This record gives sequence, C-alpha cells and structure tokens, in this order.
Amino acid sequence: MASVLGVVIVLVVMVLTMISQKAKIANLESKIKGYNEELAKLAGPKRLVDDYLKKQAEVNTKLNEIASIDKTRFYTVTLLDQLSQALPDYLWLTSMKDDKDLISMEGMTFPNSTPPASSTPMIPTTPVALNQRGRSRAFIFLSQTACQ
Repeated sequence: MASVLGVVIVLVVMVLTMISQKAKIANLESKIKGYNEELAKLAGPKRLVDDYLKKQAEVNTKLNEIASIDKTRFYTVTLLDQLSQALPDYLWLTSMKDDKDLISMEGMTFPNSTPPASSTPMIPTTPVALNQRGRSRAFIFLSQTACQ
C-alpha cells in the first residue's frame, strides 16, 4: 500500500510539474508572439535608421576626403607666390617638379642677369629650390652654365 501511495504521489508531482511547465511554455510563447509583432511594427523605422546610418557613413567618407584635400589646398599657390617674389629679374622658369620635400626647377636667364640687348643669347640655368612643406620660405640656389 505504501508503494502505491508513493507511486500516486510521484504521479501527482509529475502531473503538477507538467501543468506548470505547459503554463510557462504558453506564457513564453505569447511573449515571443508579442515581441515578433513589435519587431514587425519596428521594421519600417529600423530600415530608416539603417539607411540613415549608411548615408551618414558615406557623408563622413566624403568629408574626410574633402578635409584631406583641403589640408594642402593652398600649398602650391603659396609656393608659387613666394617663388615669384624670390626669383631675380630676367629669370624665367621652364620646368618645375614637386616631389614631397624636394622641389626642382629649370629656367633661362641672360648673362649676368642684365636686360637683354638685341642679340644677347639666353643662358640656361639649373636652379634647385628646396622647400620643406609647412615652412613659409622657399630657398633657391642657382648655378649658371654658359651656352655652347
């Protein structure tokens, strides 16, 4: 009899546990259903936010490109302005090359930098100008070679 009573008690406990678990499962399933409905409602705004974040990333990329271009925006203009002020009279540049920290130039001038007479030949020069980026002065070194 005790064993039957023990079996009945175990069965009652199992049935109560099963009913409790089924109630918890039903409760969780209803919560999942509610969350899925809420997620469906928020799909439109989520898409808008995702589009906004994508466009914001594109704009930031473009702004970074503009900032990098703007950093050296006036370097060449400033360099050429300083160069035009530093060059002596009757010296004309025929080429100029800018490589990072070294700027090399070639040009033409008259002998002894005097104004031209009607038949005075031009003497080629090999000027080299060094300008460290970020400095405000250009240093120009000229060496003249005679025409042959």
